[in-house]
Amino acid sequence: MEDDDLIRAIAAVKAGDLQGAQAILSRVVQTNPRSEQGWLWLGNCLSDPQKRLFCYQKVLVINPQNEAARQALQALSSNTPPAEREIQPNRAPVQVESADQSTAVPKDKFNFSEGLGYRLSILVPVLFVFLCVLPLIYLLMTGQMRSLAARFLPLPSPSATHAPAVTSTPSLSPSPSHIPDTSTPSPSPSLSPSTTSTPYRFKPGDPTAIPLGRDITDPNFIAGVAAFDAENYQEVIRLMDAIIESNPDLAPPYRYRGMAYWYLDDCVSGLADQEKALSLNPEYAAAWADRGLMNKCLGDEAQELEDFQKALSLDPSLAFVHHNLGVDYYNWGDYETSLKEYNLSVAIDPTRAGAWGEMSAALRQLGRYDECIEAATKAIEIKPDLWLAYINRGHCNINIGNNEQGNADYQVVLDHDPTDSNSWFDLGYAQQQSGEPQAAIASYSKSLELDPSNYSANINRGNIYLDLRQYNNAFNDFNAALKFGDIALAYSGRGSAYYYLKKYDLAIKDLEKSRSLYPYDANTFCFLSLTYFEVKRYQDALDSAASSHEIAPKCGGQRLVEIQARSYYGLGNYEQALLYIDKALDMGEYTLGYYYRGIIFQAAGRNDEAIRDLEQFLSYYEPNDNHIPEIADARSRLTKLKP
Repeated sequence: MEDDDLIRAIAAVKAGDLQGAQAILSRVVQTNPRSEQGWLWLGNCLSDPQKRLFCYQKVLVINPQNEAARQALQALSSNTPPAEREIQPNRAPVQVESADQSTAVPKDKFNFSEGLGYRLSILVPVLFVFLCVLPLIYLLMTGQMRSLAARFLPLPSPSATHAPAVTSTPSLSPSPSHIPDTSTPSPSPSLSPSTTSTPYRFKPGDPTAIPLGRDITDPNFIAGVAAFDAENYQEVIRLMDAIIESNPDLAPPYRYRGMAYWYLDDCVSGLADQEKALSLNPEYAAAWADRGLMNKCLGDEAQELEDFQKALSLDPSLAFVHHNLGVDYYNWGDYETSLKEYNLSVAIDPTRAGAWGEMSAALRQLGRYDECIEAATKAIEIKPDLWLAYINRGHCNINIGNNEQGNADYQVVLDHDPTDSNSWFDLGYAQQQSGEPQAAIASYSKSLELDPSNYSANINRGNIYLDLRQYNNAFNDFNAALKFGDIALAYSGRGSAYYYLKKYDLAIKDLEKSRSLYPYDANTFCFLSLTYFEVKRYQDALDSAASSHEIAPKCGGQRLVEIQARSYYGLGNYEQALLYIDKALDMGEYTLGYYYRGIIFQAAGRNDEAIRDLEQFLSYYEPNDNHIPEIADARSRLTKLKP
């Protein structure tokens, strides 16, 4: 699904696999031409400035307020000569001026005396050190820099370290969600700020900070904590109201009531309670963490991050905070940091099944499939009904060739909930990858039965039907997908089905539409070339073949190279026609290759070579051969060529 593809693509970008990321993102934007994040990340990983311009312009058509795309376009424009700022296909990359050219300033622009300039050259660096460098060093030494950055700087844009949050279609493995702490740890000594470990230096066994109210003996509070543990949140609010009325100076009741509001989706009231708890006890680590959850709920991720870091500065052993930070970094696409946080969470509390399960998702995105399987298995051992872990383990098994185990994991999820359309889709994808087309068709069909709007299942099933040469079925699937909008991949698939059904005008219409929606798909250009040839548009066929090979040199294989040769023949360019038919034969000997080369040799006046190739072609003739017209033509030509 789109969300999963975006996450895999972002991981590929971070791993330096830009070609792999482009392949995934191309599929995303073909499937959903209005995928804002798909176009944005595709632009980020392309090298051709013109293609990047196209992608960022697409983003701004979808969302004119997308600042990352706007900044990327501005950067591209500043590095592109004015004459080349329009999108022009097949242009060479634009050279950026050297630093000397762009920054040099003529000396006669300065009016200062040489002495004054010398004094300023000394004074300015000194002032810079006192005003900027020394305060920065102080902040770093006192551990305040990170919280200041979280408070005053925006979260990184998609062009920076973190990936954008993806919120489109359901993913193969659901994105992790924030996990509140429902435990009530026993009191332990406080840590002074001077001895507090940072989150990344925590070692299991370090003491925790502020007790969470175990020393409060009020019956209402004790009953309220019990109600919280029993997930009876309305009762929590009632009981905590009572204790707050009788003793408004205790911080823990506000904290518990605030969390009850959070569970009931009233994050505004929850935030007010956490802030009241912190006004009574500024060292209350759990309340800082809970305030982070409230700010996340209200959309303030920068403040959430600052709150979490404050909580960990007071109590680095809060497993649920590390867990939630892991969730955040995962959703931002920073899987390495996400993994570090999940590891800290399970080091503190090895029984956190959710952290193990979500760790498997991060490992999966990093391509560490064996470790992914181990983490998911650990999660399942702790919590056998953690379905996310089965999905991640299934995916990782498929990626290392354990197709049977992968399918079994997906089946476990479906045994639990056979009405889950997304899991049927996932199972179909796994079966398709493992070479089980009929089983995949059945799973995609079940997915569509449960959710007819899952057009991705139509597209995948349609591609299987194309491979099985069931062209009418393929046409019906792609046609169904197009009911949900202009989807490049669906137009391309339906155009391919029209080609096989010999409805060439309709094929061209669909394939050209797909190209207009996404002009960088090799397969679309490949089928356009084949179809243009059939209607004798030979130059268009050659142009499309060249575009296809520019994107993916092996697309179309021997068949497309043959079409290039025959198109040159149709245009009367026999030299180029011979060059390409030789390339086709070099890719592997095949019967019709000799026939086509023979007639090209004849057209070029090289009769001896024409006779040789046509006789070679006929030597392969068998009674059940389906090339009857070519056989008859070859015999007729030989009669005329031989004396």
